[in-house]
Amino acid sequence: MPRNVCVTAADGQTGHLIAELLLTQPFSDKVDSVTALALDPESPRAKALAHLGATVESKCDTLCLVPPAHEDKFDIARELIVAAKEADVQNTLLISAAGCEYADPAKQPRLREFIDLECLFMESKGDMDTAVGHSPCIIRYALLCPKLCDGDELATAASQTLGIDLKYDEISPSEAKKVLKAQSESDASEQEYLLEYYTLVREGKTNYISTNAFHDVTGAHPTEPEEFFKIYKNEFKPAKRAKHNHH
Repeated sequence: MPRNVCVTAADGQTGHLIAELLLTQPFSDKVDSVTALALDPESPRAKALAHLGATVESKCDTLCLVPPAHEDKFDIARELIVAAKEADVQNTLLISAAGCEYADPAKQPRLREFIDLECLFMESKGDMDTAVGHSPCIIRYALLCPKLCDGDELATAASQTLGIDLKYDEISPSEAKKVLKAQSESDASEQEYLLEYYTLVREGKTNYISTNAFHDVTGAHPTEPEEFFKIYKNEFKPAKRAKHNHH
């Protein structure tokens, strides 16, 4: 049976990584084509996926729906959920966020949006009038570590790989906001989500350790911290420095 996969928000971090994995070994042998949907088709990430072989088609039989890092994330994702139902897409997968069930609608509204999307997404389950009725699946995305690591241990692993002496320092949410604003080019709504997730981490609600299920599904073991920093070494190099006022 052919497998033609469509990945949404392919110009964002999560969508791009998923599409990139599908286009490379060993996953590329398991799919016939990958369609990348992007808010900005001319973005570097979208172009990189096109170079790897991603194409634009009029239909797909499998949809990997990644809510985009955009202020209208909920509305955009809702439209895609409805469109998938109307188009009778046979297999649908929603990438949600681990920890969203702990989010307080008043304190972490961006994170809580994923719960609302999950409810909307699963409304079609059991509906025999549409192909998506038997297939909806949700994966709650999280950064999993194969072993327990505290902040100091992660700093040591990063230092050894990056060749920089790094120290761990716990900072307040307000300080984290300043760092993100100064050093990240992420959409403002994505920064809000990251900050909300950080508050859950500080509350001890989102400490995830990978289980055997990761290996059972992927056939591979989770990336060790040292290997993670090695793979994304260039990503950890500051693209710009925070501006300071000198008197």
